[in-house]
Amino acid sequence: MIVLYSKEFYSEEIYKDVMKLWKNFKHDIKHSNRFFVGEEIVKLLDEINMSSKNFNSDYNIMSGYTIENTLFYRARIGNFIHSSNKEMLSPPMNKATSGRCNPMGISYLYLTNNVETAINEVKPTKGDIITIAEVNVKKDRIFSFNILKYFNEKKSDEYLKSKKLEVLIDIINDDLSSIIKSNKDIDYLPFQFLAEYIKKR
Repeated sequence: MIVLYSKEFYSEEIYKDVMKLWKNFKHDIKHSNRFFVGEEIVKLLDEINMSSKNFNSDYNIMSGYTIENTLFYRARIGNFIHSSNKEMLSPPMNKATSGRCNPMGISYLYLTNNVETAINEVKPTKGDIITIAEVNVKKDRIFSFNILKYFNEKKSDEYLKSKKLEVLIDIINDDLSSIIKSNKDIDYLPFQFLAEYIKKR
């Protein structure tokens, strides 16, 4: 699960350097080198210490916010009240199409922390029946790029070792919240790379 964070202010020079790095990465993965790409981006992201022992128990790994509950939601158009729970989970691998975070053929379950967003995501029309599933997620299974708030509150640079890394995280958050309307399969590739990187770590 990825939670967005508002952009910090940085020197123009650092911001431009990191933005150039991010844009080059996106161009490479979309148009030049699909499977062996992102070395500079990964070097920066690898600086984040993702060990849960570094966080207070009230914080999940890299979340930067307190988890008050671990209840999330998924919506589907149709009446699935009497169906198997599997109908409200991720699609079978052979039906997994490309999404913002998942490559084609790799099944992801997309969730949100509020019902309204879940409904909006399925784009219902007037008269549609919507089924909402409540999904409990283990606290230690939640990942977020919303880490800057936590580190700033703790006034610690133990986890983020460079200003460039902070800038990169803000740029990624801005991009994750952007609307993709054109060639979505290609434009999803940078985010799919990030999701696979997170899973590996």
